[in-house]
Amino acid sequence: MLKRILVLLLSFLMTLLSLGLSFITNDEGEGFLIPAMPAGVWEGNTLCFNGKTISVEAEKGLPVQGADLPAYTFEDELALRFSETVKKTFNYYGLSLKSNVPLKGKIEYEGLGFSSSENFFVEAAGEEPVNFYSFIDGCLDRRKANKVTAVSFENLGDEPAQLVFCGMAVFNRKVLPDTLFIENDEYKLGLSMRWGGALSYLEHLSGNVQAVRLGDDVFVGENALARYGGKLITDEVNLINRCDTGRLVQQSYYGTRGINDGYIQGEFMGHPWPYNPVQGGNKYGGESKIVDCIVGENSLYIKCRPMDWGKDNEAITPSYMEASYALMPGYVKVNCRFTDFSRYESVYNTQELPAFYAIEPLTSFRYYGGNSPWTGDPEIKREDELIFWPDAGYPNFNATEYWCAWTNMEENGYGIGMYVPGISKMLAGVADRGGKIGKDPSRSGPTTYVAAVKALAIKSFVPLEYGYLIAAGEIDTIRQTFINNKDAVDNTALNNY
Repeated sequence: MLKRILVLLLSFLMTLLSLGLSFITNDEGEGFLIPAMPAGVWEGNTLCFNGKTISVEAEKGLPVQGADLPAYTFEDELALRFSETVKKTFNYYGLSLKSNVPLKGKIEYEGLGFSSSENFFVEAAGEEPVNFYSFIDGCLDRRKANKVTAVSFENLGDEPAQLVFCGMAVFNRKVLPDTLFIENDEYKLGLSMRWGGALSYLEHLSGNVQAVRLGDDVFVGENALARYGGKLITDEVNLINRCDTGRLVQQSYYGTRGINDGYIQGEFMGHPWPYNPVQGGNKYGGESKIVDCIVGENSLYIKCRPMDWGKDNEAITPSYMEASYALMPGYVKVNCRFTDFSRYESVYNTQELPAFYAIEPLTSFRYYGGNSPWTGDPEIKREDELIFWPDAGYPNFNATEYWCAWTNMEENGYGIGMYVPGISKMLAGVADRGGKIGKDPSRSGPTTYVAAVKALAIKSFVPLEYGYLIAAGEIDTIRQTFINNKDAVDNTALNNY
């Protein structure tokens, strides 16, 4: 009997050791592959999981007889329960799928002492499969699972779903930091993983940018201590305001008010609030879910599932935001993509493309608004007394070169600018103008704001894509950077949306 107990105890300890090693051993690299089942070997009740053929049971939906790869058809739902599992510690999973209709999916999994499930969405595919990847919920808090038990799908289309399930894999990725950084000689850029991968940090490295305090005032600029005197606050100046989830530089879209589709509005600033997916999170500080992330040498790609701004922390939206950020010579290039799966009514709203919050010491709004764009016409307009934009009646400014900037008050002011090809209307203002700025201007309440605005109706299942550039420096440098690179972004798709 004692010998048997010792054998069982040793077996238990070996299992714990194996699980522990699996928990801390990371799958390296950014090219996470999803092995597919070879054509012609599918038996109607199997699936390729981490390169191994395992048994599954279709509780809903029907296998397609005679198919070369795992294929199913269903009107409403398909549920695949795993008859056997491959145990592996993971915080990230991937599916290789081809579907004629958009799908809402659900993955069910277990970990040490817990079981959980979460939803995901998959776009309709053409001839080639779509590879969908996602971190699991709680991944930033080091949560990890070790067994997938089921995957199910709901048909969001208007015809029977034809799904080819090429393969599935799980991975144990390194836990992401709260903020991911990349930098070159000119810029240090940071994305907040807690806030949907929104742009939360941009430092201009090549200009000796400083923030100094003189009495109750704070000044920001190149060599600010020598220029203005006072007390140095920091020489690592973040030009982006990151005081809360609504600031940052981020995607934000406005949709239905629920008149014809049953959507129940939220509330903000005492007003009913429409469907409003926001990259950073919601008005309560609730965090949008980070879905995917790819780190390059001078680039970052993120995907998130945004919160609904005017609602509580349970109201995560059925949508995805994607963005890629690249450090280019003299500027930052950003490409955005938004795909909504809500099936809500498509209604026109003024969209922020993007919402752009800079630090409050840069309170002079500059843009070219003349009739001779791209000719070097020196008549740059400036607005030095802007206030909180709702109080000012949401003022729009016509930037005919499609760029604008927030700078300090000097004639050739230092600051940060944004260029959005094809959009000339800029909504701008300053919140809490002249309010108290602390040791870190980027975390202080006062902020400047601008959005390139355009009236668009968000369409379910139809991706909305656009790009923009960011540059820092004195206003002449910012403008020249945008002139030199005005064709670096193609917003034709946005103009045709």
